[in-house]
Amino acid sequence: MKIGYSEEDLKSVPDEANLGLGCGNPIALASLKEGEVVLDLGSGAGFDTFLAANRVGEKEKVIGVDMTPNMLEKARENAKKEIIRMWSFLPNLFQKKFAQTW
Repeated sequence: MKIGYSEEDLKSVPDEANLGLGCGNPIALASLKEGEVVLDLGSGAGFDTFLAANRVGEKEKVIGVDMTPNMLEKARENAKKEIIRMWSFLPNLFQKKFAQTW
């Protein structure tokens, strides 16, 4: 996948995080600054989450949320490879709560 991502972006994250399922680069549009906290909804295997972590710095928190346990597992495995200190990958509890209200 390369839609909207530079070669530098593609090389800066684990290969296993790039599943080729994206439709653009939200990080390029977000104007992230060092020191911000990021919430990545639908984080998948963590591709954009890792790009965000590179932009906000090691001391800040980046949180990836996904609804599938398999993606959360992949993202956590990828994060261990990258030695990212301040990350979390969480299940999508919002979807479950929303579904219960209908």
